[in-house]
Amino acid sequence: MNAMTAKNYTTIPHFQVQFSHRKYYNVLITVGDEVIHCVKDVHNFYNELGYTDKIRDTGLCFDEYVWLEYKKNNSDKLEICLQAKIIKFLIKYSATFIKKYADQYENWIGSCNELMQSDDDCNQCILHPSQSDNEFFDCSPHSAVTSYVANTI
Repeated sequence: MNAMTAKNYTTIPHFQVQFSHRKYYNVLITVGDEVIHCVKDVHNFYNELGYTDKIRDTGLCFDEYVWLEYKKNNSDKLEICLQAKIIKFLIKYSATFIKKYADQYENWIGSCNELMQSDDDCNQCILHPSQSDNEFFDCSPHSAVTSYVANTI
């Protein structure tokens, strides 16, 4: 096992969004009991997941949005789509994610192939095989993304 990786995942681990019970309002992204990232800008995080101001203005809360959009039977998107958006957020903002999971990320690309739809959302998804050569999503230790995240944390 790689010394920097808590656990090797051949398939996408289930990243969960949890609200901390601390004095200050935080959102935590976890895998099992392990905290991967503490979200500092909750508004930005929600926007990255598609929960925009326009949706907020309808009165729909974040949990309801996630349920309706990704989890409910016959929802517009699949749960794997939510995981892809969380991974995209983590690549942009989490040095811990880069350090622990970058070497596994390539294994996850295309892992939802049999679930993929033919619409543009899938084609632009971070997990779509066509995105594997996208420099922005290169998490290797020498990539520009890794350097950027390491220098901003």
